[in-house]
Amino acid sequence: MRSCSVCIYFQHIEIDQNTVRAEAWTYAYSKGSNLQWHEARQWCQKHFVDMVSIKNKEEAEYLDSFLPHNPTYYWIGVQKVAAKWTWVDTSKPVPLPALRSPAVLMENVRRQWGISPASVTLVSWVSTVRKVSKTFSKKKQKTNS
Repeated sequence: MRSCSVCIYFQHIEIDQNTVRAEAWTYAYSKGSNLQWHEARQWCQKHFVDMVSIKNKEEAEYLDSFLPHNPTYYWIGVQKVAAKWTWVDTSKPVPLPALRSPAVLMENVRRQWGISPASVTLVSWVSTVRKVSKTFSKKKQKTNS
């Protein structure tokens, strides 16, 4: 099975308290991993911030739109802690069945999330990364005048 990890870097830009605030995420993915889930997460933490945690349907659809269809799987930031699936960045529960596997993959071929044992060793790690930036929200703050 070929796989890679999807990493995330969060940017919060606030030019002035009374002007535009932008929240943006920069995604990066590696090609052709032979890393297990914990190793892939350590790689993301070393080079970026962490593995991606999907916040909403828009973000999931965006990831689906730019991730290549090869390799088949991507490691993402979900882990099993105390018999509950949680996002790695917030520790909030994920609405997935509590299976025995400690890690989650994104299956890009069918555009679905899936579960895979962390003991699966992935093949041929190549440290090639593609960065993609996407701004999901821009908010104007009201002035008190």
